[in-house]
Amino acid sequence: GDLRIVLLNSGLTPTGLVLESEEADGAAAASAASASKAVESAEGGSDCRGRRGDCEDVTVAEVEDIIAKFQSSIETLGVDHTVALWAEDGRLLGTVDERDTNPSNDGVRIGIDEVKDYFVGFIGADSPYVSVVPRFPATISPIDVQQLGNGFAAYSGYWNIDFETTEGAQIEGFAKFTFVFERQSGGDLRIVLLNSGLTPTGLV
Repeated sequence: GDLRIVLLNSGLTPTGLVLESEEADGAAAASAASASKAVESAEGGSDCRGRRGDCEDVTVAEVEDIIAKFQSSIETLGVDHTVALWAEDGRLLGTVDERDTNPSNDGVRIGIDEVKDYFVGFIGADSPYVSVVPRFPATISPIDVQQLGNGFAAYSGYWNIDFETTEGAQIEGFAKFTFVFERQSGGDLRIVLLNSGLTPTGLV
Protein backbone atom coordinates (compact mmCIF):
# COMPACT_ATOMS: atom_id res chain seq x y z
CA GLY A 1 0.00 0.00 0.00
CA ASP A 2 2.98 2.37 0.28
CA LEU A 3 3.78 4.89 -2.44
CA ARG A 4 7.13 5.06 -4.21
CA ILE A 5 8.44 7.69 -6.63
CA VAL A 6 8.67 6.34 -10.18
CA LEU A 7 9.75 9.60 -11.81
CA LEU A 8 11.12 12.99 -10.75
CA ASN A 9 11.98 15.72 -13.24
CA SER A 10 13.38 18.89 -11.69
CA GLY A 11 14.83 21.61 -13.89
CA LEU A 12 15.74 25.27 -13.60
CA THR A 13 13.53 28.16 -14.66
CA PRO A 14 15.11 30.96 -16.74
CA THR A 15 15.99 32.70 -13.44
CA GLY A 16 18.37 29.79 -12.85
CA LEU A 17 20.95 29.72 -10.06
CA VAL A 18 21.38 33.00 -8.21
CA LEU A 19 24.28 33.81 -5.86
CA GLU A 20 23.36 35.92 -2.84
CA SER A 21 26.05 37.72 -0.80
CA GLU A 22 25.96 37.33 2.98
CA GLU A 23 26.85 40.59 4.71
CA ALA A 24 28.30 38.88 7.79
CA ASP A 25 31.16 36.99 6.21
CA GLY A 26 30.90 37.67 2.49
CA ALA A 27 30.15 34.01 1.75
CA ALA A 28 27.88 33.10 -1.13
CA ALA A 29 24.94 30.72 -1.06
CA ALA A 30 23.28 29.28 -4.14
CA SER A 31 19.58 28.86 -4.47
CA ALA A 32 17.90 27.05 -7.35
CA ALA A 33 14.47 27.87 -8.72
CA SER A 34 13.09 24.58 -9.96
CA ALA A 35 9.76 23.16 -11.07
CA SER A 36 9.07 19.53 -10.26
CA LYS A 37 5.93 17.54 -10.51
CA ALA A 38 5.16 14.08 -9.16
CA VAL A 39 3.52 11.91 -11.76
CA GLU A 40 0.36 10.09 -10.72
CA SER A 41 -0.78 6.92 -12.42
CA ALA A 42 -4.41 5.96 -12.69
CA GLU A 43 -5.94 3.81 -9.96
CA GLY A 44 -6.12 0.14 -10.80
CA GLY A 45 -9.34 -0.86 -12.48
CA SER A 46 -10.33 2.65 -13.58
CA ASP A 47 -11.51 3.08 -17.16
CA CYS A 48 -9.80 4.90 -20.01
CA ARG A 49 -11.50 8.28 -20.43
CA GLY A 50 -14.89 6.60 -20.26
CA ARG A 51 -13.92 3.33 -21.96
CA ARG A 52 -14.36 0.29 -19.76
CA GLY A 53 -11.49 -2.06 -19.10
CA ASP A 54 -7.76 -1.54 -18.94
CA CYS A 55 -6.17 0.54 -21.68
CA GLU A 56 -3.41 -0.83 -23.86
CA ASP A 57 0.19 0.11 -23.14
CA VAL A 58 1.60 3.03 -25.08
CA THR A 59 3.94 1.91 -27.86
CA VAL A 60 7.22 3.42 -28.97
CA ALA A 61 5.69 4.10 -32.40
CA GLU A 62 2.89 6.11 -30.80
CA VAL A 63 5.36 8.18 -28.80
CA GLU A 64 7.47 8.76 -31.91
CA ASP A 65 4.35 9.94 -33.74
CA ILE A 66 3.15 12.44 -31.13
CA ILE A 67 6.67 13.78 -30.53
CA ALA A 68 7.11 14.28 -34.29
CA LYS A 69 3.82 16.20 -34.37
CA PHE A 70 4.90 18.29 -31.38
CA GLN A 71 8.27 19.09 -32.96
CA SER A 72 6.69 20.02 -36.30
CA SER A 73 4.07 22.25 -34.72
CA ILE A 74 6.71 24.11 -32.70
CA GLU A 75 9.01 24.57 -35.70
CA THR A 76 6.16 25.94 -37.81
CA LEU A 77 5.08 28.22 -34.94
CA GLY A 78 1.66 26.57 -34.95
CA VAL A 79 -0.01 27.39 -31.63
CA ASP A 80 -3.31 25.66 -32.38
CA HIS A 81 -1.63 22.51 -33.73
CA THR A 82 0.56 22.34 -30.63
CA VAL A 83 -2.30 22.83 -28.19
CA ALA A 84 -4.38 20.20 -30.02
CA LEU A 85 -1.93 17.58 -28.73
CA TRP A 86 -3.00 18.28 -25.12
CA ALA A 87 -5.83 16.72 -23.16
CA GLU A 88 -8.47 19.22 -22.05
CA ASP A 89 -7.28 18.95 -18.44
CA GLY A 90 -3.59 18.71 -19.35
CA ARG A 91 -0.85 20.53 -17.46
CA LEU A 92 2.31 22.37 -18.44
CA LEU A 93 5.48 23.58 -16.79
CA GLY A 94 7.10 25.32 -19.74
CA THR A 95 10.79 25.63 -20.50
CA VAL A 96 10.82 29.43 -20.37
CA ASP A 97 8.07 29.89 -17.79
CA GLU A 98 8.56 31.38 -14.35
CA ARG A 99 6.78 30.49 -11.13
CA ASP A 100 4.99 33.84 -10.89
CA THR A 101 3.43 33.44 -14.35
CA ASN A 102 0.41 31.75 -12.82
CA PRO A 103 0.37 32.47 -9.07
CA SER A 104 -3.03 30.84 -8.50
CA ASN A 105 -1.60 27.39 -9.29
CA ASP A 106 1.93 27.99 -8.02
CA GLY A 107 3.16 28.45 -11.58
CA VAL A 108 1.63 25.27 -13.03
CA ARG A 109 -0.53 25.84 -16.09
CA ILE A 110 -3.67 23.72 -15.77
CA GLY A 111 -6.17 23.18 -18.56
CA ILE A 112 -6.13 23.81 -22.28
CA ASP A 113 -6.65 27.58 -22.03
CA GLU A 114 -3.61 28.10 -19.80
CA VAL A 115 -1.52 25.80 -21.98
CA LYS A 116 -2.50 27.84 -25.04
CA ASP A 117 -1.62 31.08 -23.25
CA TYR A 118 1.94 29.79 -22.78
CA PHE A 119 2.37 28.85 -26.43
CA VAL A 120 0.97 32.18 -27.65
CA GLY A 121 3.84 33.79 -25.74
CA PHE A 122 6.36 31.11 -26.77
CA ILE A 123 5.71 30.66 -30.50
CA GLY A 124 2.66 32.82 -31.23
CA ALA A 125 1.75 36.47 -31.64
CA ASP A 126 3.44 37.52 -28.39
CA SER A 127 6.65 35.54 -28.95
CA PRO A 128 10.06 37.26 -28.89
CA TYR A 129 11.30 34.53 -31.28
CA VAL A 130 11.03 34.21 -35.06
CA SER A 131 12.37 30.65 -34.96
CA VAL A 132 12.13 27.88 -32.35
CA VAL A 133 13.61 24.48 -33.20
CA PRO A 134 13.44 21.71 -30.56
CA ARG A 135 16.02 18.95 -30.98
CA PHE A 136 15.00 15.66 -29.38
CA PRO A 137 17.14 12.52 -29.00
CA ALA A 138 17.66 10.83 -32.37
CA THR A 139 15.88 7.65 -31.36
CA ILE A 140 13.30 6.47 -28.84
CA SER A 141 13.76 2.98 -27.43
CA PRO A 142 11.34 0.92 -25.31
CA ILE A 143 13.30 1.73 -22.15
CA ASP A 144 12.65 5.44 -22.78
CA VAL A 145 8.89 4.89 -22.54
CA GLN A 146 7.86 4.37 -18.92
CA GLN A 147 4.53 2.55 -18.67
CA LEU A 148 2.46 4.00 -15.81
CA GLY A 149 -0.57 1.75 -16.24
CA ASN A 150 -4.06 2.05 -17.69
CA GLY A 151 -3.05 3.92 -20.82
CA PHE A 152 -0.60 6.32 -19.18
CA ALA A 153 3.08 6.51 -20.13
CA ALA A 154 5.98 8.91 -19.63
CA TYR A 155 8.80 9.83 -21.96
CA SER A 156 11.78 11.64 -20.43
CA GLY A 157 15.11 12.88 -21.69
CA TYR A 158 17.29 15.84 -22.54
CA TRP A 159 16.76 18.19 -25.46
CA ASN A 160 18.24 21.31 -26.96
CA ILE A 161 16.14 24.16 -28.29
CA ASP A 162 17.51 26.60 -30.86
CA PHE A 163 16.00 30.10 -30.78
CA GLU A 164 16.32 33.10 -33.05
CA THR A 165 14.98 36.33 -31.57
CA THR A 166 13.18 39.09 -33.41
CA GLU A 167 16.44 41.07 -33.15
CA GLY A 168 18.43 38.32 -34.87
CA ALA A 169 20.18 36.89 -31.80
CA GLN A 170 20.89 33.15 -31.79
CA ILE A 171 20.24 31.34 -28.49
CA GLU A 172 20.61 27.68 -27.59
CA GLY A 173 18.67 26.25 -24.68
CA PHE A 174 19.78 23.14 -22.81
CA ALA A 175 16.88 21.44 -21.04
CA LYS A 176 15.36 18.22 -19.75
CA PHE A 177 11.80 17.09 -20.36
CA THR A 178 9.11 14.70 -19.24
CA PHE A 179 5.99 14.14 -21.29
CA VAL A 180 3.15 12.15 -19.74
CA PHE A 181 0.67 10.78 -22.26
CA GLU A 182 -2.80 9.36 -21.72
CA ARG A 183 -4.73 7.19 -24.13
CA GLN A 184 -8.12 8.76 -24.85
CA SER A 185 -11.44 6.97 -25.31
CA GLY A 186 -10.94 6.96 -29.08
CA GLY A 187 -7.51 5.34 -28.71
CA ASP A 188 -5.39 8.41 -29.55
CA LEU A 189 -2.71 9.76 -27.23
CA ARG A 190 -2.85 13.21 -25.69
CA ILE A 191 -0.36 15.05 -23.50
CA VAL A 192 -1.57 15.32 -19.89
CA LEU A 193 1.70 16.78 -18.55
CA LEU A 194 4.81 18.36 -20.00
CA ASN A 195 7.47 19.39 -17.52
CA SER A 196 10.46 21.02 -19.23
CA GLY A 197 13.18 22.76 -17.26
CA LEU A 198 16.58 24.16 -18.08
CA THR A 199 19.78 22.38 -17.08
CA PRO A 200 22.47 24.44 -15.27
CA THR A 201 23.93 25.27 -18.71
CA GLY A 202 20.68 27.11 -19.37
CA LEU A 203 20.29 29.56 -22.26
CA VAL A 204 23.51 30.32 -24.13
